[in-house]
Amino acid sequence: MPNYDDPFADISPWDEKSDLTETPTVEETPMTTPATADNEGFCATLKFGPGYDAPWLVMRDGSADGLKRKIGEAKESGLLETMGKASAYVVTLAPPKADKAAGQPSFSGGRVQNSAGAESGHKGDLTCDHGARTHVAKGTWEAYFCNADERAGEAKCPPAFLDKKTGKFAVKR
Repeated sequence: MPNYDDPFADISPWDEKSDLTETPTVEETPMTTPATADNEGFCATLKFGPGYDAPWLVMRDGSADGLKRKIGEAKESGLLETMGKASAYVVTLAPPKADKAAGQPSFSGGRVQNSAGAESGHKGDLTCDHGARTHVAKGTWEAYFCNADERAGEAKCPPAFLDKKTGKFAVKR
């Protein structure tokens, strides 16, 4: 057995013969049939609703004519109508979504999303002493600006910027 006390010696532990017996290697037999991929040919996905959670019917065939024939057979046999009814039923089995309290805005996509009831509600300071303000939206901000005529000597009121937390326009004082 070699001495490994000297780290600079020209002796390698991998050159030693092991006392362990080598395990025999099993030769693999080659495949006799080639593998085929599932994505060969044509595929049509029929979706039963507009949302992400709508059920799908997926049909595949090796040729466009074959796929067209399958879709026609599905229509003639009533499969599409049955799938439509079944998908409407399956959607009812999903747990109900929690409804938000009416008029409560939520924060989504970087903006305040108001419910239908809150849209018609008070939106903040949209007018000033000079009348209705002008709406300006650029990039990530929105504001209502005073329409006072500075050439006539009128001083403009401060703008009302959108507060993204509340969804209302407010004058910063």
